[in-house]
Amino acid sequence: MQSNIGIYNIGTGIETSFSEIINLLKRNLKTDIKATYIDNPIRNYVEKTKADISLAKSELGYIPDCSLEDGIRRLIN
Repeated sequence: MQSNIGIYNIGTGIETSFSEIINLLKRNLKTDIKATYIDNPIRNYVEKTKADISLAKSELGYIPDCSLEDGIRRLIN
């Protein structure tokens, strides 16, 4: 029996900034948390990324079934 092992990105496939995630958490946790921003010590750091979910879609049939905000809400509940 052959076993396929892979590494898959799972997400919405939509770029989301750190600030947007903080705002989603604040709204859904009903809090006024403050983010602390520091200079990134990593040279040549990629500032913007987005999970490429194409492999998960093609090999696993993965389809995001909710928005990031809905996922955060589900996790909190």
